[in-house]
Amino acid sequence: MPGSGQGVQGRANGEESRLAGTGAPDDPFRTIGDHGHEGAGIWARGVANNIVDNVVANAAFGSVLWSRFQPTEQIPAFPGADPNVDYQIVNRGLQHDHEFRGNEFYGMAVAASWQGIEQFGGTFVVEDGNVWNVWTNLDTSYSGTIRFDGGQYRGRFSFVQTGFTGHLEAVGGVQIIGFRTGLVLTHGGKVDDAYFACTQIDVLIEYEKTSTDQNQIVIDNARFSDDSSNIVYRLGDWFNKRSYTAPLDVLVHDYNGVEGDDFQIWMPQQQANYVMPITSNSNRGNRMSPEEGLTNQQLWNKYKLALGGKVLPKDAVSRAGIGGYVTAIPADLEGPQILDLKVTVSGSRAVLTFVTDEPCYSQVEYAAGDITVEGYAKFLSASKKLTTSHRVTITGLKANTDYQFLVRVIDVKGNLGGDTRLGGLKYVTREFDT
Repeated sequence: MPGSGQGVQGRANGEESRLAGTGAPDDPFRTIGDHGHEGAGIWARGVANNIVDNVVANAAFGSVLWSRFQPTEQIPAFPGADPNVDYQIVNRGLQHDHEFRGNEFYGMAVAASWQGIEQFGGTFVVEDGNVWNVWTNLDTSYSGTIRFDGGQYRGRFSFVQTGFTGHLEAVGGVQIIGFRTGLVLTHGGKVDDAYFACTQIDVLIEYEKTSTDQNQIVIDNARFSDDSSNIVYRLGDWFNKRSYTAPLDVLVHDYNGVEGDDFQIWMPQQQANYVMPITSNSNRGNRMSPEEGLTNQQLWNKYKLALGGKVLPKDAVSRAGIGGYVTAIPADLEGPQILDLKVTVSGSRAVLTFVTDEPCYSQVEYAAGDITVEGYAKFLSASKKLTTSHRVTITGLKANTDYQFLVRVIDVKGNLGGDTRLGGLKYVTREFDT
């Protein structure tokens, strides 16, 4: 379904008019029927929006792309195909064969408001944009990967406001200038050849993990106008945190255009003496500490857990322009792999045996029901020694009961492997029966 456009600005009775929309709220029961109420210069949904070389000014929003709550689309498999015979099914939120290139937005509060873009694993690419005199460039949530490739973006408050968005990327010489806060990354993202000149923070990394596995943010050849808060890595608690202990490695290469100036950034809360809270004030995310009052080091010693997945190394130092601590980038940032797992059940006892592809610690969690991100189930202490051959015994099981369990493995550097995948708010678990 192609996108649709609206008029941008005009004059009525000799005065300049502004595209403001009806102002009617979007009714969740769809009785109003006015999904374009926002006053957007360009409003579109569907799966193949080609929006190229447009100029929008003096509107409430430059562009609104709304891909949430859509059914799957049946589209022709190739140009000229009969959609009833040769077709493919496209998931909602997947911007199939889109183009968003060469568009200019200025004189408005929000240049782009995008919801549910590439929600199912794709990448939405914005090429050669030109945005200026806006308050916020992009407001997005429930989206997958959004990539800004080239172009120049000037504004006053925030380059991006994001909630539950997978990855943001700034590549291809893109320039982000004048915003109070520039690029905001949460649990994944990439910067490759970009320039920042923002007034307070250029690149803000907030630990807001909405996934439970190990992720990376890579900042490569980013250039900055000064040495004041170029990159800040901090703990956030805003929207949808699901795990406080999943590793997020922030890696910087060729800092400020200097070849070979590489380092890893750490949050201050990853220090060994930081006491992990046991509950969260966010609307999700009680997977913090299994016990109250434990520091990161105590958590690591007993459970091989820590805030952000890893305890700050003792050789970490401060650095001008960086909000957080820095260390050299370790050679190993890959999690261990579990091989050949077997479960033997006898009476009220189950024995788990498995091997790993490198020496690591193991940790098991189990429940007679679902294991969710809302809190810990029966969470066993981690093994004490690094090994490739593992044996874990679970006792006190009930008869005639279906059990779900997770096996996580952690190497000496804190890299995480094993059962970390989510299906919604539930873990994808292994099972055994008594």
